[in-house]
Amino acid sequence: MLASVKDGCKSCILLSDIISQFVPCSNLSGLRLLVDCTLHIAAYSKEKSKFQFAIEVYVQPGVCLPWKNIGQANTVPAAPSTAESVALIRKWLHDCQTSHTSCQDRRTPTLPSRIIKVGESFDDVSLYITKDGEKGSYIALSHCWGGKTPLATTRSTLQSHQESIQFDANSKTFAEAVDVTRALGFQYLWIDSVCIVQDDADDWIAEAAKMRDIYSHATLTLAADGAEDTSQGLFGIGRLDARISANKTCIVTTQDTNGSSVEVYGRLRSTMPSDPNTAPHSSLGSKTSKLSTRAWVLQERMLSPCTVHFNDEELVWSCFGQQRCECRWIAGASESGHFRRLLLTAGNPSPELERNLLIEWPKVVEEFTTKGLTYPKDRLPALSGLATLLQEKTTSRYLAGLWSEDMAYSLLWIAHHAAASNMGQPIIRIPVVPYAPSWSWASVIGSIRYIDRHLDQFTHRRSGNDEVKPIINVLQATTTPATSNMYGPVTAGFVTVRGQVVSVQFDPLGGAWRPVRDAYYPSLEFEPTNAGATPKFIPDVLDEDPRFSLAARLGTLFTRFVLLRAATYLWHGSMSSESTEVVAILLEEVPVESLGEGVQLPSGVEVVYQRRGIILHAFHSQKVWKDVPMRTVTIA
Repeated sequence: MLASVKDGCKSCILLSDIISQFVPCSNLSGLRLLVDCTLHIAAYSKEKSKFQFAIEVYVQPGVCLPWKNIGQANTVPAAPSTAESVALIRKWLHDCQTSHTSCQDRRTPTLPSRIIKVGESFDDVSLYITKDGEKGSYIALSHCWGGKTPLATTRSTLQSHQESIQFDANSKTFAEAVDVTRALGFQYLWIDSVCIVQDDADDWIAEAAKMRDIYSHATLTLAADGAEDTSQGLFGIGRLDARISANKTCIVTTQDTNGSSVEVYGRLRSTMPSDPNTAPHSSLGSKTSKLSTRAWVLQERMLSPCTVHFNDEELVWSCFGQQRCECRWIAGASESGHFRRLLLTAGNPSPELERNLLIEWPKVVEEFTTKGLTYPKDRLPALSGLATLLQEKTTSRYLAGLWSEDMAYSLLWIAHHAAASNMGQPIIRIPVVPYAPSWSWASVIGSIRYIDRHLDQFTHRRSGNDEVKPIINVLQATTTPATSNMYGPVTAGFVTVRGQVVSVQFDPLGGAWRPVRDAYYPSLEFEPTNAGATPKFIPDVLDEDPRFSLAARLGTLFTRFVLLRAATYLWHGSMSSESTEVVAILLEEVPVESLGEGVQLPSGVEVVYQRRGIILHAFHSQKVWKDVPMRTVTIA
């Protein structure tokens, strides 16, 4: 480029002038250009050609340059007033309600059982107990509690909050949400800690079960992405510095198509856009909002029809129709994922819709389990809003986080210990008893994953990915809800399956599981083989790993454990008859008394097992599994 500058190339001179505002061009080893509405330049240092930074090059709306790749964008104000922000949000909301066909079904909803009346001033804010069936438009708040206790309604403050709500220093986010709600012309605002009686377990259970309606019926959700707790506000402590840093801009003068002098802007970015169609520019920062790491927020974002994100760098709008941000002049495509689009599809349920939703559900669970929860007991309630909505579109039954029509695949979840370790939190058994059966991912706290589902052989061979194909027959699955929330914790749950089952014991010297003879398979012959892959045992919980128990070390674990051959493992795009073919679930026989007081086994069941982990490449299929008999087992 420097040589072209010397030759008088006008476009090269312009880019060189902009880059030089941030770093001497001679310090760079190369550039990469990307057109994303505006022009983005990736700059690489001479040291090992490492990516150094990116620059967004743009002009103000209405300006035309000879170079069409330099598009139009907005300059983000360093210190916008609340009035400016509200005016922008109002415009986005108006555009959404009048122009987006996918967002226009906005009938006036029924109000939640409690709602904040924002009044005319801060002296006029109160908690309102709505009448049965009372309708009205309202805004919801999505926020992070953080380490501080936010303003909350308790049994002792329920009456006083109906008279007046006073905001303290820890409630700046709430106060600013009230201010924005009022400025947008809305009368009502829903905030979880204020509208749910926090020390009333029955009220919490009842209201948590309504999350689907609360967020999906809100006209708009305010997401406090820039705040780590409720003391920092929507517009946030340190927001000014973050805005200035994220939108550092230089101005270079050139000529437009008419020969008049115009200003061209160069805006410093930390990364290049990941997806030109959907990435709002605020997402280009290196910081992940704490709010987006919280488990409750996943369903809040999926259920909310319209959300405005109060990020550190700028405001971002997201609805079913499109995505906007302060700096982008042209709207981007909606960020709605495939599951959300399916979930919000209008019309009657259909077999195809149900199939697609059930295929997507494990992916939602994977994402959900990577996010944090303050209280382990919220593991299932924090997903109950999505489950409630999905239930309306399927004939399948919801069973402690799994769906009955997809049970054979859903049982194949794997504890993701590496991801949990990266989060600084090992996977543990949920400390609330009873809560969920061992066959449910909800029985543990931490990240879980699934091996990709095998859909068809043609796609599989093209992808070359590892996939699984369930081969067990699920005969019966039942759960007993622990509360009035049918999508919450359960007191008991059983799944009865039929498949090949072989008894195993742990060989402490060889450090591996080995099949053993039992009354069901007295003729078993097993010789260790090096063919295929080595069996890989992944325990559900490291602390419960039977390999490390005293009995295992002494070699006294014989018939208490069995392997249930649960799936065929398609390795790297091909079906194999070698050891790589088998995915098995490790089960431990347990006494009925260990399941909890008063728990009774299903009729006709005498022996019950609990899940302890998954074994991949579980022995050579032809040498071990070929003659293993089919058995019916019940897992609790």
